[in-house]
Amino acid sequence: MVTFFLIAIFIIIATFIIFWEGYQKQMFIAKVIDGQNVDSNFISQECQLVMAQLRDKANLKMRPYNSVLVLPDGQEISYRFDDFEKMKDTSKLRFEPTPLEWEIIRGLVKKVIR
Repeated sequence: MVTFFLIAIFIIIATFIIFWEGYQKQMFIAKVIDGQNVDSNFISQECQLVMAQLRDKANLKMRPYNSVLVLPDGQEISYRFDDFEKMKDTSKLRFEPTPLEWEIIRGLVKKVIR
């Protein structure tokens, strides 16, 4: 009985830790998308430049026939949200974003489109 109780406590603690990490990741992404000042150690310089260009809506060009936003420096970001892999494949960036950076870029593009 004690063994069962200890195993149950370990499972509860592990579940809490896993959900807490996911929650903090989502909060970090939301803060970056909203433009709050956060530690930029997890975001590369190239991604920060793309994010700055996405926040400046006046200089963006849309190509609705192939669902692409064209940034002022010529990079292209797809706004196909039905499939995340399609968005990655049809975007033409000069660097390869990390999965976290893709989530941030995706959120910023959604914010620009709406």
